Amino acid sequence: MKFENIDKRFEQINERFKEIEVRFDQVDQKFEGVDKRFGGIEGRLKRIEEKLIEHDLRFDKIESFLSRLIMAIRSVNEFTIDILGYEGVLKREAIDLIKKETKRVLSFAVLNPLTKYEKKRLKELLQKDEPTLEEAEELYEIADKILKEPLLFKFN
Repeated sequence: MKFENIDKRFEQINERFKEIEVRFDQVDQKFEGVDKRFGGIEGRLKRIEEKLIEHDLRFDKIESFLSRLIMAIRSVNEFTIDILGYEGVLKREAIDLIKKETKRVLSFAVLNPLTKYEKKRLKELLQKDEPTLEEAEELYEIADKILKEPLLFKFN
């Protein structure tokens, strides 16, 4: 009789384990579905990132072209003004005034390499007495960005 009760108990325990196994299988299937969804999301994010990089490269090319165009316009203007001065059409004072105004107007086309957030963050980092290593690295990255940007002009 004792053995019959034990056998029944083992059967009940086995049934419970089977139920638990079924539940684990269901959970595993749900996790597989979630993994597939995340895989799809990762793929989409990767494609978006690639497109953003592609657009960044295009913007870099456009910015470089505009930089060269501005320098060319400035050079042509200065050359024209110098020729007019050389030929006696313009006085020295007029030449200086026109060159100064040309530089001023073209200075509006100079692009600022920093975003609003980077400018704000730069101020915050420079005000710190003892920045952390991460903050020092961030400061270095911002400074590096400033130095890598091509300067279109150097004004007096």
